[in-house]
Order: sequence, then structure tokens, then C-alpha cells
Amino acid sequence: MSNVKNKRFYLNEYKKIDLFLKKYGVAVVKNFIKKNDIDDVKKKAQYLLNCPKYLGPANNLKKILKKNSVNVLRNAVLNLKNYLKFKDLSKGYKFYSKLTNSIEIINPLINFPVINKYIFNNSLIKISRHYLKKKSIKILYVALRCHFKNNLPISDFNYFHTDDRKFFTKKNNSFLKLLIPFHLNKNSKIEFRQFIIHKNRMKLTQDQFNKLQYLKAEEYPNRFKKYLVRPNVKNTDAYFFDPDNFFHNAEKPKTLRIMLYVVFGSDKSYLAKKTKKINILKSFFNGLTKDQKNLGKLLTKVESF
Repeated sequence: MSNVKNKRFYLNEYKKIDLFLKKYGVAVVKNFIKKNDIDDVKKKAQYLLNCPKYLGPANNLKKILKKNSVNVLRNAVLNLKNYLKFKDLSKGYKFYSKLTNSIEIINPLINFPVINKYIFNNSLIKISRHYLKKKSIKILYVALRCHFKNNLPISDFNYFHTDDRKFFTKKNNSFLKLLIPFHLNKNSKIEFRQFIIHKNRMKLTQDQFNKLQYLKAEEYPNRFKKYLVRPNVKNTDAYFFDPDNFFHNAEKPKTLRIMLYVVFGSDKSYLAKKTKKINILKSFFNGLTKDQKNLGKLLTKVESF
């Protein structure tokens, strides 16, 4: 178990990453992103959090909890559709971070251009192809999400879950997710945890699988707890994980958490129809290689933003 928690790979170790992903559902890539790029993204993110026009929708959990039990947060909270108002966002994130647990900064490929060189990396294409067993891999989702330290209860992704909540994942809906933290200090570790046992090896019925969605770690049957790990992700690292076949969660942050999420998969996936909402500058896209353009094919190309 300690080998799983502490193992880290270089990006060019394709076969080792692929084997680790297949066995444990998670693989850490060390020294993936330069320190000065992390600092630039972190600084700009903190600035844009105070600019409402750059922010996506976020539920006002404090308002929701006035009329509902805390158990309403044991689900995808975006479905609650009780969003923060413009006037809330205009007061700055020091204010609205007390009302919600997280928020997205929209169009990260344009607002944070430095991340493009990491996302459109030929090694990521190769790793995704190997793991998903598909020749044509697409970017399906890109988000830069900021999570807040506050006194609100835990919600949705703070509970253990699989992303699609399906007992059987269709081949076209298989994903590989890449996470890049921009908030970790030199000696801190990622706040994400995962059960490193494939859902097919858990020997569950459909009903049992459903009951495992949105639980706390201590609520899991004892036979699964030995599989719970915290990946050894440090500053400048990134990590891959399989979000559909392995239960995972993100703990509430102790400081402002800034995370980039990238999802790779098939253009036949149900998620593909949402990809067009993500913009990329046409000038940047035109300079990509053929493989890289294929990776970003579903993104919307714009002249400016």
C-alpha cells in the first residue's frame, strides 16, 4: 500500500503509468509543471476571483441550507440551481467564499494561456490512448476550479463517488482525468483521496453500488477501507486517475485550493456535447500539430475573448 501512496513517475514513463493506472486507477506524474508557471496561474486566479464576468455559476449553499437538510448536499449540488447573484460575486471572493464551497473561472484555455503547453502535450495523448485503448482521443472538459476554506458543511465532491454513478460504464463513456494543483506549498500534499480497488473487483450488486455513492470514508464497509490512499502529489506534480471505476473524493481545503481538471475521452461520449462550451484561441490552435489539433477538435475556436 505504501508503494501506491508514494510512487511517482516521469511523464515519459508511458508503460509504467499505464500499468499503474490499470491496477490502481491513479498515477502521479512528478515535476510536470514549472514552478514559475504555477505562481503565475495562482496569482492570476486570485485576481480573477474578484471579477464576476470571469466566473461560472456557483450555488449559494448557505441559502440552500436555510430551507433544506444538510443531506441535500450529498449529491451534485449544481442540480440545486440556487446560484450566487452578481451582487454577491461583486463583493469579492473573501465575501462569497463563505456562501459556497467552490467556483470555476471560465475559459481557462484563454484566461490562463500558459496551461495550453501542458494540456496539448504529446505524452498526454499517448498515455490517454494507451489507457482508454482508443486511437482518437479528445479533450472533453477543461476547468479551473477554486475551492474555498469556510465553515460550510461538506458537499458533493467532498463525499466519495464515481463521476458517472453508473454500475457499468459504457466503453465510449470511459474517461481519463488529469488534475494539476496550483496551490500546494513545497511540503504539502494533495487533499484528494481514492479507493484503489476497481468497482468490478468490489463484488457489489447494483443496489450496493448505489449506496456507496456520496459516503464519507468512515461510512464505507470495513473490507474496503484498506484500499483508501492519498496520492503523493506535491508542488509541480500532476496526476491521472480513472473517475468512473474508482471511488474518490476531495477533502475541504485548509487554504484556497486552485485545481485544473482535464478530461480525455471519446467524441462519442455523452460529455462531448458540452465540450463546445470551452473556447480556445484560433491563433493558438492553428499552430498545433495534427495530433494536437485532433485532441482539441471539439473545442470552440474563437478569434478573441
